[in-house]
Amino acid sequence: ILGGAIGGSEMDVELVEEDIVVAIELDENNLQGRLPDEVGFFVDVRTLALFGNSLSGTIPSTVANLRSLQKLWLDNNQFIGRIPSQLGDLINLDDIVIKGNQLSGSVPSEIGNLDRLERFWADNMALSGTIPTEIGLCTAMEDFFVDVNDLRGPLPSEFGRLTNLKDLRAFKNELDGTLPSQIFTLSKLRVAYLDSNKFVGTIPRQIGQLAAIQDLQLFGNDLTGTMPRELASLQHLAVLRLEDNDLQGSVPNQLGLSGSLLRLSLSGNRIGGTIPNSLSSCRDLRRIQLDRNNFAGSLPSWIGTLTDLLTLNVQSNGFEGAIPTEFGDLENLEDLTLQDNDLSGTVPVQLCQLPSFMEFSADCGEPNPEVECECCICFSSM
Repeated sequence: ILGGAIGGSEMDVELVEEDIVVAIELDENNLQGRLPDEVGFFVDVRTLALFGNSLSGTIPSTVANLRSLQKLWLDNNQFIGRIPSQLGDLINLDDIVIKGNQLSGSVPSEIGNLDRLERFWADNMALSGTIPTEIGLCTAMEDFFVDVNDLRGPLPSEFGRLTNLKDLRAFKNELDGTLPSQIFTLSKLRVAYLDSNKFVGTIPRQIGQLAAIQDLQLFGNDLTGTMPRELASLQHLAVLRLEDNDLQGSVPNQLGLSGSLLRLSLSGNRIGGTIPNSLSSCRDLRRIQLDRNNFAGSLPSWIGTLTDLLTLNVQSNGFEGAIPTEFGDLENLEDLTLQDNDLSGTVPVQLCQLPSFMEFSADCGEPNPEVECECCICFSSM
């Protein structure tokens, strides 16, 4: 069948005419060299699994002969060149995993021919160009990963046609333009990683239609406007990361009523107001990161009831008053960052006795300490 190339020798191809080969599975076998053109002889193959080797060269265009192919797994090799446009001829494909290679060029528009395609993983490569609008024709798509590439241009609004989409990852690219509202109507979408791009404009209010969303990451863009109040209607939202944008306004009052949040990261915006009491319903919160904003008021004592909390960072805001003694009940706390606020008084001694405590910083430095603390990394108040 298709063999060889273990331990550094080249690959060979042998065609056994009297047999029908329906699967070639040579994953993680230390294969090297090129994938031969003769792979196209296996016209009845449904699964081609060569992931986790050291195969190099281009993906041969003869893969277009594999008209029965359903699963193409070539990830974590050293393939170069472009994604063959001929893949669009393989209308039975339901799974393409080519991530972790050195492929470049654009995502071929012919992908739109694959209306059975459920998974497309092409992350961690050197893809460029734009995401083709034909992606909207892949109506069976559930997972679409193109993160950590060099893709540019807008995110196609045609993603809104993918009503089966569950996981969308396009982070760490150069995508720009506004976030298309159509994406935020996908009721089955669970994960959306669109961070570390150049998106501008506001967060669409249609976000409240993401009924299944659990993990939403839009950080590291140039988003403006306010946090939509519709965020509070997302009953399954566990991770919300909006840090390092240019958001203003306040946190929606009802944001935490679902009780599902595990992480809330809003650092590096211009959000103000107070920390909403609704977050006290999120008993499993692990990380609250509100630093470098315009929050004001006192630190709420109910934070001390979030006993699974690992990180609380409220640095560089306008919080005032005493540090609540209830913070001493945060037995799993590892990182507490309070400096550059208007807090005063003495840090509760219980905080210095926490067994898991790793780092604590506050405005307790000379010459005019605002806070007294026995165990802090001290900063001088401005």
